[in-house]
Amino acid sequence: MILILGSCKQVTNEIYVRSGSNPGNTGTKDSPLNSIEDALVLATELKQSNPKLPISIYLLEGVYRLDRPVRVTPELNGLKLVGEGSERVVIKGSKSWI
Repeated sequence: MILILGSCKQVTNEIYVRSGSNPGNTGTKDSPLNSIEDALVLATELKQSNPKLPISIYLLEGVYRLDRPVRVTPELNGLKLVGEGSERVVIKGSKSWI
């Protein structure tokens, strides 16, 4: 008798972002990326190597100012963009002049 055990748990890549963090960070919870744009670039790279890989981008507390429109292409199908809380994560389409 041969018994094969396996896991049905699906692997998910999680990318973390915190506005104002170090630009050299890697995207982990302890080393979050600096911008939504950087997270989308990393997500695209991960999807290129594994198109079926589910990816979640977590926006940690802060204000995120966009330099240009955010583009989510069909290659990022299934992407989740999750804020830490509706009152703690703000995305603005304008630059700060202060």
